Amino acid sequence: MYKLIVSDLDGTLLDDSHRVSNYTKKIFSNIQDRDIKFLIASARPHISALKYYNILNLSTPLISHNGGLVKLKNDKTIYKKIIPETLTQDILNYLKKSNIHFSLYYEDSIYIKKMTPEAKELHLDLESIHPIEVGNSIYNLEKSPINIILSVPEKLVHKTVTDLEDKFKRNLAIKQSEKKFISISSLQATKELALKKVLDYYKINKANIIAIGDNYNDLGMLKFAGYSLTIENSPEELQKISDEIAGNNNNNGPAKKLTNILFTE
Repeated sequence: MYKLIVSDLDGTLLDDSHRVSNYTKKIFSNIQDRDIKFLIASARPHISALKYYNILNLSTPLISHNGGLVKLKNDKTIYKKIIPETLTQDILNYLKKSNIHFSLYYEDSIYIKKMTPEAKELHLDLESIHPIEVGNSIYNLEKSPINIILSVPEKLVHKTVTDLEDKFKRNLAIKQSEKKFISISSLQATKELALKKVLDYYKINKANIIAIGDNYNDLGMLKFAGYSLTIENSPEELQKISDEIAGNNNNNGPAKKLTNILFTE
């Protein structure tokens, strides 16, 4: 019945140390041996998500940048949505006044104003990417990014999201990804729209897919899929709309739940 499985990475497929366990690798290898396609849909930039794509030995399209970019194994782009230029400048003007650390994400590079503890945690520790420091010129870059990631203290995330939505919700997608990161992107740059593009590419019906995610940026993808799994420590809103709740990401929760769904007679 199921022809494709799509999963988020951080907080879902990866443990809290950002590793894929041997058990998870084995289960997903078994799934692919059954001719079920497996797909990554991550908030990470392409150059960071590619590491896990290779670890899992995948050949399917890779969804990155929260759905803003989809690339085939041969590096051909089949879906890309950037933030409109006029809106980019509006956001940069807002961020200049707010003193929030932010990063501009392009297809093959990341720009920051300067290296801060927040930048080190996000780019060096989490993504294993060295961003380009551009100083104050970051507020006047000519090229629009795929998305902008804000690093916000956890206690201020809700307030910041609400403030951004008040200003930009009609024109931009604003999603929390992880506990203190907020993604700003085009309204067309979502995991569910990127997933739809992949389903069209393979000619697979959404009723025949399983989606797995753990945070608000996965919500649309979970609602879109024929069958949805979330993680036991995910937000209540995700648990309410998901078909099943898997164990936590540090205990191979998604892989174990998929074993029950796909391999148990």
